[in-house]
Amino acid sequence: MEETKENSGRDGALERRELMKFGVVTGVAAAITPALVLAAPQTESSTQQLGGRSGQAAASAVSASTEPTDGLQRVPVVQQWPQIAASKAVVTSTTTGYNVFTKAGWKNTSGRHGGNGPVDVSTTRLVDFTANFSESQMTPEVITAINYLMLDYLACVFSGYETDAVRAAARMSQRYPMTGDFKATVYGYGITTTPEMAAFANGGMGRLTDFDDHNSILNASCIAMGEALHSTGAQVMRAIAIAYEIQAALVGTRPFVEPGHVGFDNWDLSVDVACATGHLLGLNKDDLGNAISLALMPHMPLYSRIGTQTNWKGFHAAEQGRNGIFATLIARDGMTGPSQPFEERDGLIAHLGPYTQDLRAPRSPDGRLAIVTGHGQGRGGYKRYATEGTTQTFFGSILQPLRAWAKADEIAAIELINTYYSWQEICDPPKWDPQNRETADHSFPYNIARGILDGYIYFDSFFRDKYLDPKVRELMAKIVVTPDPSVSTQSPISVKVRKKSGEERTFAAMPEPPFRNDEILAKFKKSAEFFKIQNADEIMHTWMNLHDLHDIGEAVAVVKRFQGYSPRALSDMSPSPNS
Repeated sequence: MEETKENSGRDGALERRELMKFGVVTGVAAAITPALVLAAPQTESSTQQLGGRSGQAAASAVSASTEPTDGLQRVPVVQQWPQIAASKAVVTSTTTGYNVFTKAGWKNTSGRHGGNGPVDVSTTRLVDFTANFSESQMTPEVITAINYLMLDYLACVFSGYETDAVRAAARMSQRYPMTGDFKATVYGYGITTTPEMAAFANGGMGRLTDFDDHNSILNASCIAMGEALHSTGAQVMRAIAIAYEIQAALVGTRPFVEPGHVGFDNWDLSVDVACATGHLLGLNKDDLGNAISLALMPHMPLYSRIGTQTNWKGFHAAEQGRNGIFATLIARDGMTGPSQPFEERDGLIAHLGPYTQDLRAPRSPDGRLAIVTGHGQGRGGYKRYATEGTTQTFFGSILQPLRAWAKADEIAAIELINTYYSWQEICDPPKWDPQNRETADHSFPYNIARGILDGYIYFDSFFRDKYLDPKVRELMAKIVVTPDPSVSTQSPISVKVRKKSGEERTFAAMPEPPFRNDEILAKFKKSAEFFKIQNADEIMHTWMNLHDLHDIGEAVAVVKRFQGYSPRALSDMSPSPNS
């Protein structure tokens, strides 16, 4: 753990003397009138130092109400220059409103490294939670949830291995060889590389087939950094718990709304990873604040899942993990980042809009961690079917009754009544002509047709011979999709089928029941059997007991190679049969 011990050398003594002021300016947003700025006074917490309260205390200070607090409820939307020029006034959440005729008087009293400025409320809350997270929060319920999460992640890793995109990432990893002690491993290929590249490859490996919880990169990043640091299994599990909690806190500020949410794509992941790996590195609060900013500000990815899909669909999240680790490492080495990435004028809130719910960690009002409320026994968070998320209810409650009523060659027409969100992502015109596995698994018409023909959907449903099958194309041509704003979890999707005989029937989806732990175990075993992973039992035993490991490298060692599933030479650029 030398890396952890050495990282605070620059200003650790300053923090021990509690002289480092991580000045927080909560302020208020000023109301703008055509020629007047009405500025309200700063709140009491505007002079509070970040180290002044623990994450738990900060969480309890946040009201049980979901309404934003501490000035976050008054954060405005973005002001573009024309509005500023016309009003002669500026709105900001972190200082009082001011007009464009500025003068001397503002003082930077933060005392931060490099003369950096005071942080915003959002950064303060994330840093407090991360820095104060302890083993006491790792209850048996949390540990069990992470154990089963690891099985789900590995089931998906097996499926992504040896796909074209993962092989490309493995080749890239070879270009960053590491010979020292600070290194990590690409699963299956045994490649030794930087923790950033290992996280990128292993995160994409778990995400590529769209069978995961969409957060493979959180697990891959924590394990890669832990391997480089020789962290214990317990330390890595804490980091995973932190990553999932930070995600819940950030995403929870803006609940999913149909259909206008599409904008930046998984923007939170880099911050989730920065907090989790920063905890592993033992960063002080100043450096954690910089890591969060450096993870967020340069890395706001555009939405990438509309139209013809590419390898990037499976790796867009992995890139955010790589960014989060890089931000953490460069912050440790002294790089500073913008002090108020969330709430300053033109910060995150300005671009995404005000919080509609409060930012707090733990997210749950009862203090339970998100890894439990989202992934515990009998919870959601997992996929039963190896394909895109909004198709899950079709396979869960429509496919088998439909097939019992009509054979493929009896069908004249199919109409899917779908949500606007699902329609714009997986039912746009390119989804009727998938030429790769990524477009196929993000094509609702392909999923419907393939399911009707085969009676199931699994990894082999997206092999090249399946999505180029003339029979599936013939059936897809009979499918039309209608977006309906009334469709929701309360009023789910439906499929209307008309036979050639003229008979018609409508099949309505039902919500998927929560996942049970025994289903996760079965999911792992089925994936291992499908890909003929001969050391699956050893892998399962090791990864279900991470908490007992003295070095997380022991877990990585058993997935360095997948026995019975040997890779082709990476120099072979020919297409993979399972891509």
